[in-house]
Amino acid sequence: MEQSTLYVIIITILILLLILSILGTDMLISLSNWIINAIRVILDFIIAFLGSLSKNLGELIIGTGDVVSDTSIFGIKIIDGIIEDVGNLFKGQATPVASDTNHLDIVIHNHDHNNLTPPLPVPEPANVNKDHEKWCYVGTDASGNNTCVKLQSNQKCMSDKYCSSNGTVIN
Repeated sequence: MEQSTLYVIIITILILLLILSILGTDMLISLSNWIINAIRVILDFIIAFLGSLSKNLGELIIGTGDVVSDTSIFGIKIIDGIIEDVGNLFKGQATPVASDTNHLDIVIHNHDHNNLTPPLPVPEPANVNKDHEKWCYVGTDASGNNTCVKLQSNQKCMSDKYCSSNGTVIN
């Protein structure tokens, strides 16, 4: 092999190595940028997840604190009432409790009835109907008689069946 041919081969190899080194650094920079971007995406996801977790955990702690404080206040009021009743018992001023089984009835009847909600309509037999009142059919009673409920002027009959004055159902 001649010396000039050897120079051409060496120069070609050097040029090829130069091109590969330039491309290699670009590829290395490209790969490192891709890895950095992937790490940023993963870190952003982790930070968002931890932020959401901490917000929900904070709300849970606040809710638990509210429940505990409300329960504590209720318990203290109960204990206060018990202590007051025991003190009145020792002073001889205790309110007597009925010993019969109707004690709850006594308490209910002595309660202020102004705070109660109005009662629901009571079904009545259909034969109590009057012509100037509207009665809505609600079904039959245990003995098989038609049962109706008196409607107020602003109420609608949900069954769309009305009772007549003789107790028959009108569709």
